[in-house]
Amino acid sequence: MRASNPVVSDRLFKRAGGGRPEVERKARLGLLQGWASIGVNAGIFLVKFILGLVLGSIALVADSADSFFDVLGSAIVVFSIYWYRRPRDREHPFGHGRMDLVAGLIMAVLLVVVGIELARSSADRILHPRDYLAPWWMIAVVALAIPLKEGLATFSRKIAEATGLSLMEASYWYLRFDAITSAAVTAGLVLSRWGWTAVDGWIGLFISGVVAWTGVRLVIGSIGPLVGEAPTREEVNAVEQVAGRQKGVRGVHDVILHKYGDVKLVSFHIEVDAHRSALDVHDLAEGVEEAVEKATGCKAIVHVDPVDREHPAYARAQQSLVAMTERDRRLVGFHDLRVSGREQAYALSVDLVASVDIPESAHGDIARKAKEALKRDLPGAGEVRIAVEAAYTGEAAEKREKGVPAKDP
Repeated sequence: MRASNPVVSDRLFKRAGGGRPEVERKARLGLLQGWASIGVNAGIFLVKFILGLVLGSIALVADSADSFFDVLGSAIVVFSIYWYRRPRDREHPFGHGRMDLVAGLIMAVLLVVVGIELARSSADRILHPRDYLAPWWMIAVVALAIPLKEGLATFSRKIAEATGLSLMEASYWYLRFDAITSAAVTAGLVLSRWGWTAVDGWIGLFISGVVAWTGVRLVIGSIGPLVGEAPTREEVNAVEQVAGRQKGVRGVHDVILHKYGDVKLVSFHIEVDAHRSALDVHDLAEGVEEAVEKATGCKAIVHVDPVDREHPAYARAQQSLVAMTERDRRLVGFHDLRVSGREQAYALSVDLVASVDIPESAHGDIARKAKEALKRDLPGAGEVRIAVEAAYTGEAAEKREKGVPAKDP
């Protein structure tokens, strides 16, 4: 979707955000959209609300309430952007990037409450219809909101594309749907001229449902990131591929991503040759962190796991574990396989990865059966240590579903 005059829009964007640091540029463009949305929606709300009272149209009053919450939503956008641009401090060392999620959650709850109340009023109008006749001039005034909303939605999409802010993208879809609901209200006013006054309550009910459903969607969308969501497959692959390409890295696992607005932290484990010196491994870890940070834009933290793959029993242990993960559907993989000591009396330790759907209470049973299987398959094993952890991402499970065997990297 493009603005009607891209040359003017591009100049406006450059004046608002050009030549500034990235966070400040995004903030200024976000504020530009927020204040413009407040101005347009405030005017639409006042016109619809006053005409709805004069005409006695519950659909028009309901739609004006939706416009009022558009104003409130835009104000929350502006407030959130002001918090977003604030630098980090002692109390918030990772910045204030999650403030928009908190504000969005508050707005979502309010939308659900208003939607329920509007539904009650609309149902009453359906049961007790009221005759009214909307003059054409009033219908024309209400219809004017349609191109205004559509234009504002297009403007918001352009800013969303320029900043990459999810808040701007959400604002675009919200405004786009507002244009549709405004068209529905206009249709109801037109139909009233032919005596179909009962349709007013049905349209009001439809709009109230849209408001409430939008609130529910926003609640779901806000809670997930606040509670903590697993990284996407693309994000995990990006880290694993970059880290895995570094010379000396023999495996990558336990990728964990934390997001605080534009600030992203990623931690992961790399497996290296156990015979390398501590100084050598330290330099390798720093090189991996630098490569991942450059490729992904995330602050990287690496944990090093030394693994001796040259031990005579390592290959047999690995083969036994691959077969185990294929038999036990509760397992999605393993890592940190260590074999040390004499060939006929060696110590073995490994971390098994269980599906996130498996309760932690079952981890003990998994470890016990795994230990019995390894003792049976590896007669030379003396001490066997098994640790079970839940999968941090869905990547291993996806490979299992596709028929790719889980194994040590």
